[in-house]
Amino acid sequence: MRDVRISIVIAVYNMADDLDKAIESVLNQTYKNYELIVMDGGSTDGTVDVIKKYEDRLAYWTSAPDDGPSDAINKALPHTTGELIGFLGADDSYEPYALECVAKACDEVEADLYYGNMRTVCGDEKEVKDLKKFDPEKLFVEGTQWLGAVCAFVKKELLVVNYQKKNDVLLTDYLFFLRLYVEGRKFAHIGDDRPITNFSIGGRTTSLRYRTIKDSEMVRRRIVEEYPHKGKEFEKYKKTLKKMFSIGVSEYYIDCLSDEKLHEIIHTVLDSELDYVLFGCGLFGKVCARLMIGGGIAPAFFVDNNESLWGRAVEGVRVESPDILETLEGKVLIVTPQFDYEKEILRQLKEIKAEERMEVVRFSNIAVAIHEMAGEDVLEEAWKQGKIS
Repeated sequence: MRDVRISIVIAVYNMADDLDKAIESVLNQTYKNYELIVMDGGSTDGTVDVIKKYEDRLAYWTSAPDDGPSDAINKALPHTTGELIGFLGADDSYEPYALECVAKACDEVEADLYYGNMRTVCGDEKEVKDLKKFDPEKLFVEGTQWLGAVCAFVKKELLVVNYQKKNDVLLTDYLFFLRLYVEGRKFAHIGDDRPITNFSIGGRTTSLRYRTIKDSEMVRRRIVEEYPHKGKEFEKYKKTLKKMFSIGVSEYYIDCLSDEKLHEIIHTVLDSELDYVLFGCGLFGKVCARLMIGGGIAPAFFVDNNESLWGRAVEGVRVESPDILETLEGKVLIVTPQFDYEKEILRQLKEIKAEERMEVVRFSNIAVAIHEMAGEDVLEEAWKQGKIS
């Protein structure tokens, strides 16, 4: 196996309680040709004391004010000696075999960016994202919901070139990945099914969801400006992006609109005389249920393919097996909140000939209608007032 050197950069600010785990996850790697650099943004909570415990095992560390993780990584680059650079949040961690998997992939395929599967952690809930399904062509449309910086390892020289460009956005990793994609750089999955990274939901970008959604649009505009020859190619995604943006911001209308206004809009979008079944009780399913309940049209129930959820209540709505749809008569609308699974849901409905008895309504269309009627100004005002993040 080629003995590729890997530099890991941890950017941290006031996270003394979490940093130990992140550092230990690097120091306990089975692959040993690595170096660890910690860039502290001038913490005042004891973070520096944690760093000092490990300073004899760090290639470099500093504590000084910076402009966030991206600026910290840029300042770390002159101190790195690795061929590949990996990024780790102070509340994230690697599995012990992570770097060994990356090194093995380097031996098998030549690429500009290597990435592995990621386990997302939100409280007690954990989910492994199979990034073998990731396709770089989806980057422009699907934003940051797939590839994240914490599961990526990139050639140092490309990162250096990237920081010579304008990076005044929140989602600097997304901007960087899009630049690599547009330039035709090669992305490669490390080939291992196991998650290599544990990503903590609730960090800077995951806790600033509205700004992240808005910033995704800014990144896309930046890419079209920097690579104008790609403008026509990306024009075909306009309708899809509109739907995804509307889905993303839909939950904020629950907090931004008065009960009367939300009730008026929901009754305009949906027929109150019909029964509604929500297919999928994930993130968007929950949002859809809250919107409907807030608007005075409660769903009859959820159906979901996850057997462990059957019989439970989500957002106060009972979850049933999709098999129940075979017994329903009359006109029932199925709302498909999970954008990625829409084709699979439609396939299931076709198998049980549900389309003969039911009408399928896509949550994306409902979200667009709500966004158009409520307007974006109400969201902007709520964000300025700190009502939404």
